Amino acid sequence: MDHTMYKFCTNQLVLPVKLFLGTFPFSCLPGKLVQHWHVGTRLCLKTAEQTPLTGLYVAKLFHEAGLPPGVLNVVSGYGPTAGAALASHMDVDKLAFIGSTDTGKIVLKLAARSNLKPVTLELGGKSPFIICEDANINKAVEMAHFALFFNQGQCCCAGSCTFVYESVYDEFLEKAKARAIRRTVGDPFKKGIEQGPQIDSEQFEKVLRYIRSSIDSNATLECGGERLGSKDLYEYVSASDEPLYPDDNSGPSCSEVEGNDAEHLEEKILKQLEKKKDA
Repeated sequence: MDHTMYKFCTNQLVLPVKLFLGTFPFSCLPGKLVQHWHVGTRLCLKTAEQTPLTGLYVAKLFHEAGLPPGVLNVVSGYGPTAGAALASHMDVDKLAFIGSTDTGKIVLKLAARSNLKPVTLELGGKSPFIICEDANINKAVEMAHFALFFNQGQCCCAGSCTFVYESVYDEFLEKAKARAIRRTVGDPFKKGIEQGPQIDSEQFEKVLRYIRSSIDSNATLECGGERLGSKDLYEYVSASDEPLYPDDNSGPSCSEVEGNDAEHLEEKILKQLEKKKDA
């Protein structure tokens, strides 16, 4: 210690920008804000066009609590206009984006074409849920159900493809189907409702499109898979006995895939990942 000099440096960014997705407009905020404020950096938050009010209200609360002007800046608007302008701006020094893989590619391209600003991406994925032959099936059904249907399935790490050992597949499928049918769908502000509407009509139709495509590809629809009612964006939950789609559908639909051992399941998982890569 006597002859060692320790140097601590901070690289303060003039204006980092956070681009947020619409399905988790509040829960993504705290971690993104605090990490910048901890080192004394102001930032700009671009809200998703589907859910702009959450970010604006949080900014209002911070303002009322005494946060200095300019420390948190909120921009609302559409991705192709407001989002693209921020991603391309020469005075923006850092970008962070949470959302779809396709939009993430656009953000990365815009950042590179402007001032080559560094970019952090948190994108959608395909999360396999594996049920082994020695699993407690009742518990596994509840865990797999929650892993998929949480937040109407609009989650980047939703367990939207469940791989099940052959010896317990039939039992798991029947119980998972029964649990999906029991799920209560409706107004999320009402007591006892487990699932509300999809974020918007575009997402709603995307999920239905994936389901129809899967049926056309000879998948067996076990339950649901259609609009609930005629007015709002509610969907019956659905389950299929084959992979439904190669990428993240962000909706309340799941595929159940059977395998006779760990090696067989691994082969199917890798095949599913290859489909995603080629999609």
